[in-house]
Amino acid sequence: MSLLQKLLSIGMYNQQPKQIQQRQPQLNPDFKGVYRPVGNTLQEVYCPRCGSWECSHTQIPINVPGRVKTRYTANLNPFRPFTLVNKKEKVVQQGGTYYQHRFVCNKCGLIFM
Repeated sequence: MSLLQKLLSIGMYNQQPKQIQQRQPQLNPDFKGVYRPVGNTLQEVYCPRCGSWECSHTQIPINVPGRVKTRYTANLNPFRPFTLVNKKEKVVQQGGTYYQHRFVCNKCGLIFM
């Protein structure tokens, strides 16, 4: 008798793996709008101005400008007599673009979080 058969006979081994049940949030079947994640649950989204549920998702691009340090030094080159100072720039922080998630009301056009 093999080890597997012995474990099955005494009831220490279960052939069926245990299934992990994840709890699904209770959703309102009458609600036809979009949901917002809050913690582990989903919350219905309504417009704060008109109270409508007809909202949609959008992303707004936000541009962040880069920062540059500028340093000026006296010109010591005798072959450029009309240049008084030399300008050197050093990039301190790179600029970039990131996106913020927003909701847009399809009735009144309000953009909100």
